[in-house]
Amino acid sequence: MNENNNKNQSLSKEEIKNQIKEFIKNLEDINENINDEKNKEDKSEDKLNSLKKLKSELINAINYFEKQLNEKNNNNEKNIKKFIIPNNLKLNPTDTKDIKLLKRKKVKKLKYQFKEKEIDKNSEIIKNNWENFNKNLKNKKNNKTLNGYNPIKLINNKK
Repeated sequence: MNENNNKNQSLSKEEIKNQIKEFIKNLEDINENINDEKNKEDKSEDKLNSLKKLKSELINAINYFEKQLNEKNNNNEKNIKKFIIPNNLKLNPTDTKDIKLLKRKKVKKLKYQFKEKEIDKNSEIIKNNWENFNKNLKNKKNNKTLNGYNPIKLINNKK
């Protein structure tokens, strides 16, 4: 089962959906087999238990693939940051040429502002990452130790 999970981490959405459908079909077959085993007179507990175990494994696999599919959907929603044109600035066939021109200019201005905000956000993230990196370097330099003791602290304590 774990081997399947490792192989399936790079599947596309469609492949994951197909895999889920296949597992559901197998689950239905197992349910039928379980019902058949229950109806038989020589009820073999081993076979019934193995079918129930297989059923639980299939349910776990289905849950895993559904979770993976949801994660892919969430990642796509988080990564996509698009500019959306407001309804009042969408072009209508009844608009005159002057109104269309004004709307286009406003949309262009809004797109530019949106891009500027995205650039500012990205540069702020990069700046913060760089500052954190530098802080960590300074901390590492200040805490250099000699056999588990900081020599600077030892000298200061002796004075």
